[in-house]
Amino acid sequence: MPEPLFCPDFIGIGAQKCATTWIADVLGDHPEVFVPPEKELDFFSSRYDRGHGWYRACFSAGHAKGATVAGEISPSYLTDPLAPVRICRASPSTRLILALRDPVERAYSAHLHEVRKGHVGGDLATFERAVEQNPMYVEQSRYGFHLRRWLEHFPRDQIHLVLQEEVRNDPQGEAVRLFGFLGIDPGARPEALFERRHESVTYRSSLVRSVFRTTGRKARELGLASWVARAKRAPLIGGFYHSQRIDMRHSVPPMREEDRARLIAELEEDMRELQALAGRSSFPWPSLRAITR
Repeated sequence: MPEPLFCPDFIGIGAQKCATTWIADVLGDHPEVFVPPEKELDFFSSRYDRGHGWYRACFSAGHAKGATVAGEISPSYLTDPLAPVRICRASPSTRLILALRDPVERAYSAHLHEVRKGHVGGDLATFERAVEQNPMYVEQSRYGFHLRRWLEHFPRDQIHLVLQEEVRNDPQGEAVRLFGFLGIDPGARPEALFERRHESVTYRSSLVRSVFRTTGRKARELGLASWVARAKRAPLIGGFYHSQRIDMRHSVPPMREEDRARLIAELEEDMRELQALAGRSSFPWPSLRAITR
């Protein structure tokens, strides 16, 4: 008899640049939860050809940790048209975590990410040029369009909404809500809870960046995520760590107001659809307030 298809207890489906790293770290540091060290497995999108045996093996270390709940975070799932079907086929009861932020700000954050990765430069380092050349800047911000597809396969109460703006304002409260959704101890206080995530940061030295990231990844693989969080706050290590980071918003041209207005108009219908699908009358987004004045 063939092995059944594998699916974990929960999956973070995106969106990209919307506090998904915070979600992965906070859950990974919870004593009842196992999250694979590799944050973005992308199995149900770009790695589906590896098979469910490979995917199941990614969670094998969860038994050693003694976790009661396991899951992963792959932001690529939100926009992949086959991901909802594949996940539902494997386990229609899997709980989903949807992370969002102001859709226009998300598009600009995606641009900073592409610049940091070295994927765009020169004339394309300006947002107005890059957004013309990369349709995914905007397509990934069409939350209503993508959520509608997921709701064809999963009930609304099986999808937990996390807003980056609310995480920034009340990380502990948002963590309690998230833990409650997953049925785990809401009183846990992971070390990563109050860590700030700066997606628009690069490093003064590529070597230093590589050392920090490799050390952090290895520590998390060994179950030492709390050590990483404490090290960043230590005077010596933390001081050096923060001195090496550069906010890219100081070097990459900001979004022009005319481009902001154009994107708000382009995404207006989608934002209204999201309100209806999510059952929320408002979101803490300047882009949405601009169309409801």
